[in-house]
Amino acid sequence: MTKSFFPTFVSMLAKKCWPLGVLIPIGVSLWFGNVWTGLLTAFLLNSLLTIAFYYGDKHFARNNLWRIPEMYLHLWELLFGWPGALFAQWTFRHKNRKFSFQLVFWLCVIVNIGVVSWLVWFF
Repeated sequence: MTKSFFPTFVSMLAKKCWPLGVLIPIGVSLWFGNVWTGLLTAFLLNSLLTIAFYYGDKHFARNNLWRIPEMYLHLWELLFGWPGALFAQWTFRHKNRKFSFQLVFWLCVIVNIGVVSWLVWFF
């Protein structure tokens, strides 16, 4: 295994496996017959994956390698992975000073809060 195997694998996951970040929580929700279980699954699973993606991107940045596109980091934040992204920004000190990135990040947080509020209202 080379030193960059993990971030390369993480980059591939960030780009190609996002449907699993949607389908797994939906499946859990249907299995348990509860929207809240699916939502909790989305927050936990996608936050953990988002932390891994930030770690991989930070590793790429330090080693002057190809990076994970910001679009995919934002996609995972939007899929309820923003708590993990916030944790990763603090822990790895990554993407926490770039204004344009932070603007989109906080828009993702607002959208997530809106979705959760809608779910609370209707369920």
